[in-house]
Amino acid sequence: MEKEKSFAYYIAIGSAIGTSLGITIGTVIGSVQNNVGNGVALGVSFGAAIGVIIGVVLNAIYNYQETKK
Repeated sequence: MEKEKSFAYYIAIGSAIGTSLGITIGTVIGSVQNNVGNGVALGVSFGAAIGVIIGVVLNAIYNYQETKK
């Protein structure tokens, strides 16, 4: 139960990091292309995907540290 909770927790953290990174990158790309809305939309979807990856990695690190104790 606790591992599932921690996994969801890390996915949430990863999504927050990824989305904020994605919006920042998307805004920059959008301003270069004179289409900020499109860049932000791209950034949000990109950020969500990155967020899941970050979450999985953080969860794996956490689980590895737990098994080392």
